[in-house]
Amino acid sequence: MTLTITKPNGDTDKITSIDTYVADGTMWMPWICDQVGDWTFKASFPGQYFPAGIYFNGNYYERMEDVPPPPPGVNAYGGNSPVTHTTDITAASDDSLTITVHVQEETVPS
Repeated sequence: MTLTITKPNGDTDKITSIDTYVADGTMWMPWICDQVGDWTFKASFPGQYFPAGIYFNGNYYERMEDVPPPPPGVNAYGGNSPVTHTTDITAASDDSLTITVHVQEETVPS
């Protein structure tokens, strides 16, 4: 994933290292807008291939026997269980998400 940030003056920053949470696919990063005006954020996903197998905590396993067991004293994985894909999956590339945010100096009352 690449996030291209365009500042109001036209300068751009490309961010390729973004924190993610594997369980739900969210991602985040701190960012400070240091200019007044319109900022554009464009996300680009290059696509990804997932072979058939077992996925758990961001790791790939070919066999269930290879998945680490729950911690001692815990009878199950809880809400975070291994997921099995019986067929290969290809996630298509996409770069259609663009968001523009207007930054102003004045505080917006709430």
